[in-house]
Amino acid sequence: MKPAILAAYDGSPYSKAALLEARRLSKALGAKLTVLIVLPDDAPEEDIVEDARRLAPEAEVVVERMMTGFENPASVIASYAERRGYTLIVVGAKGVAGREDTLIGSTALWLAANAPVSVLIVRGGLGTPAGPASS
Repeated sequence: MKPAILAAYDGSPYSKAALLEARRLSKALGAKLTVLIVLPDDAPEEDIVEDARRLAPEAEVVVERMMTGFENPASVIASYAERRGYTLIVVGAKGVAGREDTLIGSTALWLAANAPVSVLIVRGGLGTPAGPASS
C-alpha cells in the first residue's frame, strides 16, 4: 500500500510546523499528502484554505465541517483518515486554542489515544526552539 499522509491544519503555529513536517515526509516517502481543515459549520474558510495552499501547494486541501457541540475536531480527523485509507496523521502538539501551560492539546492527545492509524505529533511551533525554523 502506498503511504498517504493526512495533515490536520488549523492555522496555528503548531499546525503550520506539522504541515511542513508532513510535506517533508511526503516528499521523502513519495506519499500522497492531503491537508484536512476541520471547521465549525458557520466558520469562514477562505483565509485558512489559502494559507494551507501556500504552505503546501502540491497537496490536496479538504475542508470538513463539524456540528459545534456534537463533534470534536479529533474525531472528524480520525474518521476522515479511516474512511479514506490514510496511513499517517500528522498533527501539531497544540492548536488554535492551545494554552501555554499545557504540553499537548486535546486534539493531539485524543488522536494519539484513539486514531485508527499512526499519529505523528509535531511539538514545536514555527520559530520556537523545537520548531523547524530553528533547524
